[in-house]
Amino acid sequence: MTIMKRLLTLLLLFVAASAYAASAAQKFVDMLADSGDFIKAGKYAEALKLDDVVITQMGEHYVSGDATAQLFAIAVAHKALALAGLGKETTCSGIGTPRRAFIRP
Repeated sequence: MTIMKRLLTLLLLFVAASAYAASAAQKFVDMLADSGDFIKAGKYAEALKLDDVVITQMGEHYVSGDATAQLFAIAVAHKALALAGLGKETTCSGIGTPRRAFIRP
């Protein structure tokens, strides 16, 4: 295989990977928009299910970067809002508990 063919192959693979990453990111944006709509409509259980899916999938396909961190933060905030809407505020209060485990008396 010549150098030109190798470079062309690498370029095509890069373009395909970039397109896949962009479509995955757009999927998360769309799912978070739906979650926001559910929260606004008071459909907290539906929002919670969708937020759990987003958080799980983002964990499986995590890519570092500001945009990814922002999407993840939005998903976690939506989940907290959905839990609060369902009256499960105590579920959120355990966030600081592991930190207390490292404090020695």
